[in-house]
Amino acid sequence: SVAEAEQIVETAHRNGKLSGMYMSFFDNPLFYEIKDIIGRGLIGEVSNVRARAAANSADFVKPGNWRNSLEKTGGGALIQMAIHPLNMVQWLVDQPVEKVMAFSHNRRSPLIGGDDVTVASCYLSGGILGSVEASYCSYQFTLSVYGTKGFITVTENTRVEIVLGDAYEGTYIQYKEPRKIVHLEFPQLTMTSIGVDDNPYDQHAAFVRAVQRGEPAPIPAEIGLRDLKIVQAIYRSAREQTIVEVNG
Repeated sequence: SVAEAEQIVETAHRNGKLSGMYMSFFDNPLFYEIKDIIGRGLIGEVSNVRARAAANSADFVKPGNWRNSLEKTGGGALIQMAIHPLNMVQWLVDQPVEKVMAFSHNRRSPLIGGDDVTVASCYLSGGILGSVEASYCSYQFTLSVYGTKGFITVTENTRVEIVLGDAYEGTYIQYKEPRKIVHLEFPQLTMTSIGVDDNPYDQHAAFVRAVQRGEPAPIPAEIGLRDLKIVQAIYRSAREQTIVEVNG
């Protein structure tokens, strides 16, 4: 709950301890290059973003699985899966979600304790608009950032569709001809195959280094609290059928 997350943050501050959270997307080096691309203005002014997380629960969720329990998880597809791309798109554009309007229900996933489909429209702090989609009865993880000069879409963390206003040369993303749609694939960057020992972005190791060096957590617990407030605002919007301010 938000109250429990607030207690974690407050306890860490009061005792001078480091608190952080693990977000798996940050293990993937592709997203650091994408943030660099956006920061250089190669997709122009960002207009809108999309965050989608979907997997068919019938493929892998059995009775007794932790995903069965609304009490344990606080929700379904949105809080369990879509919170990851939602977190990432806010980091990529450096704007948090301020307002939401949503629909949410469970119609096809009896073993999921909460929602099996949620769709939300979001207003970010700098005026960027966003959409969030979560589903336990369909497929595909995808994240997109759209701008006045191009766009970037990442699907299943390994496939990139990209249009830029100028050339870009990264370790992974190589883009040579402006305004041309390019498709790139990185099968070595699946969630289960990204290297740990040789990955400078490994989040577990990064948190340990932060503790050892007395530095801030790579992803502080405050970010988790922020995202949990967004999730709860989306659920509230769906229940009340109204626009909800995240910090209202």
